[in-house]
Amino acid sequence: MRIVACSILTILIFGHELHSQTWQQYRDKADTFRVRKNIDSAIENYKLAKELIPADSIYSNSYILLLTNTGNLFYLGKSQYSTAEIYYLEAREIIKKKDGSENDKYAMNANFLGQVNYQQRKYRPAETYYLEAKQIWERLFTKKSSQYAISCNALGILYNDDGQFEKAEAEHLEARAIREQLFTKENAGYAQSCNNLAAIYWNLGRFDKGEPLAIEAKEIRGRVAGIPKSAYAISCVNLGNIYRDMGKYEKAEALYIEAKNAREIYFTKEHDDYALSCDILADLYYFMKQFHKAEPLYLEAKGIRERIDTAKQGYYYGQSCSSIAALYREMGKYKEAESLALEAQKIWENLGSAADADLAINTNSLGALYFNLEDYNKSEHFFLKAREMWKKRLGVLHPFYTENSLSLARVYRGKNEIEKANDLYINAFEAQNAQAGNIFSFTSEDEKQLYLKNITGAEDEYQSFYFSKMNTGHKGQPYLISLQKRNQILASSQQLRHIIYTSGDTVLTTKYDNWLDLKKQIAALYAKGDMAPQDHLKTLIEKADVLEKDIVRSSAVFKKMQPGTIDWKAIRQLLTPGEATIEFIEFNYFDGHHFTDSIFYAALVIRPGMEEPKWVTLFEKKQLEKLLTRTTVDGQSINRFYTRGLKVGSNNTLSTQAFNTIWKPLENILDGVTTIYFSPAGLLHRIAFASLPVDSLQVLSDKYNLVQLSTTAALANRTADVVTSSDKIFLFGGIKYSLDSTSKKVVVDKRNRSTRSGFNYLPGTAAEVKGIAKTGQVKNFSTTVLQGMEARENAVKMLNDKQSPKVLHIATHGFFFPDPGDNTKDSLKSKTYTSGKAFQQSDNPLIRSGLVFAGANDAWNGKYVDGQEDDGILTAYEVSNLYLPNTKLVVLSACETALGDIKGSEGVYGLQRAFKMAGVENLVMSLWKVPDNETAEFMQLFYNKLFEGKAIDKSFYEAQAAMRNKYRRSPFKWAAWILVK
Repeated sequence: MRIVACSILTILIFGHELHSQTWQQYRDKADTFRVRKNIDSAIENYKLAKELIPADSIYSNSYILLLTNTGNLFYLGKSQYSTAEIYYLEAREIIKKKDGSENDKYAMNANFLGQVNYQQRKYRPAETYYLEAKQIWERLFTKKSSQYAISCNALGILYNDDGQFEKAEAEHLEARAIREQLFTKENAGYAQSCNNLAAIYWNLGRFDKGEPLAIEAKEIRGRVAGIPKSAYAISCVNLGNIYRDMGKYEKAEALYIEAKNAREIYFTKEHDDYALSCDILADLYYFMKQFHKAEPLYLEAKGIRERIDTAKQGYYYGQSCSSIAALYREMGKYKEAESLALEAQKIWENLGSAADADLAINTNSLGALYFNLEDYNKSEHFFLKAREMWKKRLGVLHPFYTENSLSLARVYRGKNEIEKANDLYINAFEAQNAQAGNIFSFTSEDEKQLYLKNITGAEDEYQSFYFSKMNTGHKGQPYLISLQKRNQILASSQQLRHIIYTSGDTVLTTKYDNWLDLKKQIAALYAKGDMAPQDHLKTLIEKADVLEKDIVRSSAVFKKMQPGTIDWKAIRQLLTPGEATIEFIEFNYFDGHHFTDSIFYAALVIRPGMEEPKWVTLFEKKQLEKLLTRTTVDGQSINRFYTRGLKVGSNNTLSTQAFNTIWKPLENILDGVTTIYFSPAGLLHRIAFASLPVDSLQVLSDKYNLVQLSTTAALANRTADVVTSSDKIFLFGGIKYSLDSTSKKVVVDKRNRSTRSGFNYLPGTAAEVKGIAKTGQVKNFSTTVLQGMEARENAVKMLNDKQSPKVLHIATHGFFFPDPGDNTKDSLKSKTYTSGKAFQQSDNPLIRSGLVFAGANDAWNGKYVDGQEDDGILTAYEVSNLYLPNTKLVVLSACETALGDIKGSEGVYGLQRAFKMAGVENLVMSLWKVPDNETAEFMQLFYNKLFEGKAIDKSFYEAQAAMRNKYRRSPFKWAAWILVK
């Protein structure tokens, strides 16, 4: 359904002589009707003028102009290209007899003939005419003339549509250089060249090169006087096409609608360009699966084309048939879909090689139709035919070819030809990974998320295939898929930040600082919620997005480093006897034709000496959800699960079911293992694996040393991080949340989040940080303690870059609000809050999670001071803008700091992700509310061991073991704390 939107028309109106004869009156009336866009009346009067013109005027400029204007009306006004060609040919013969072929009029006529042949997809005749015009203009005006550039532009468009992309690029680059030299960049011709270069790069899937050109063309056409709205509409379409294929559907929709409205005004609704806009907008709704919006637009376009092309044999009519066929296939109207697709196939086959691009799309669509009908042999035939066409035209890395690989894999899965299906799935996965690497080299984080969500989300299908069909062999592929997909965006952001701060490039760092300033302004507006001016917020977000992309593009080193992931074989080599890795995966089950409502969890296990990872199927998501909600009271599912449900030392049903569901299937394969490196997925991010009861005496952490990683690929960077007496250690605690210094009352709910008018003082946190500082002092460690009103949000932000400490410990209130759009029970708790509405109602998960510092209660209750950056509330969004390269450990001694929105392979969006983005290597966080006394006890144990010189991870596990042994029957007192590396 790709439609190349290029601008090709340059109209040169010849001067004409004025006479007072009768034919001139018709001509003048025709001119008036033409200006008023009354096309039919203009044509009628031009025809009458032509009939009445005296014989001695046949070879005059007036008659040539009459023919040219009539041809232009049929071409531009009625999209009747073959009729227009008749008038241009007659004019051509007269010009040649009158003035010969070495003149400007003859060259322009040849250019018009090239255009109408191009519109009819007669590429070779069109090319001949274009080359003729180009050669004449070169002889008349040289290669540096605007006329010569017109021919370069026209030839570039033709070669683009004909799949000769290198030739097309060369022609457009030459035209653009000429136009910039002659007119500067603020010119219609220069904008046209930018637009058409963007169309080439879009066709090639090179959005990194196409997007800035499309934006430049649109902006020039929008601001330069005299450029018609029709040209601006073309730029809207081109930019929309790029955004659509990047997954930015909302932006694409706005641009398509703008183009459609402009074309309706400029051309009326009975024009090919208007029909084209209907078709393109319908394509977008088709991709978005909004079929009820797509169908009326497709039918409107088809109706217009039937009226223009009464024979129903033209290119654009075929396009309508093909588009509606694809829509009806998705809607289950298979009979109608087949009839229309075959009609389109016949039209395009008759048009020859000029229609190859669309023929390939329709051929592939027929393959999809027969696949839906489970006629796998026919489906295979059409898919293979389209595959060869795309391979020849676009290459094997193009998204069309990749999607075809997926389609063929489904066919072979249906035919039970499993090895063939596997090869194609691997082919598609590798190609998608390469395409994502290209996209990541120039896009912002938000754009990366949209691309992964809307364009490349096939990993669930891959995993479903291995789950259901690959009983033996090839289990390394699911592991590789998980490794390469997990934390793609996070790893990209971390890498870019490191490159910028270590580059020494002052221009780049200045841009980055400007971007951070914008992010600060955005954070401040987010904190105001509904009080913030939404238009201004939107503008700032767009500016930040553009600047972020400029920064990414400016980093040559970053582009060269994309992408790269360790594979499972390298991980196996890193393991020693008694060690294992577990990569947990979550996938929506694809049955070969459709995604079902089942979401499965599995574990991929590696041990030294294994020939390939072992796949272990675990459970369906609904089984775990049922366990987590059995103890729910007021939506407090996670907390209740551990405080009232999960018990050690009793054979209660919940404890047994939790172990049997989550872990028991793994036990046989882990015989002899003592250390497990594991990476959770989905809801498993909310499970405290250390506390899972194995039996009436043991929990899982009695049997294994459990090391939680954000991805098991992190094993390659395994280090024993220690803290020395020369390292900087910052401790925040005993914070005053109100400006009223007398507000120090002890609270009943301890470190619970505020449900009333603000946050209460936590005396336990003051004792906690003082105790840690005292322990450090005994061991000759120097610590910086910030309490009361000194423990401000800005004090954390000032620890950026080179000022970042080795250890950052924050004891305070924390908050996490579920997605306000989530209707599950777990989200209901957010509805009880009477304060902090700006944070709990945000659609950004990094705003709905944060930590609280001095003076926070004013902002929490909606009281703001204009221009004040430090409102006391440090959101995860603000943390994500920090760079903490020296910080090996962050301890968040607050409630539920490990929670956040779970975003597929990107993990938990909250404080956990924010500190990872900042570059922190070890994070200690909590999964639920822990009583103050036990929190202080755990922290004292942990820091005692840390100050003894033990590694961070060993200190954590030994402290946890001591707490586990002391509070064995009460896991909620010790198991909430997790260390994520």
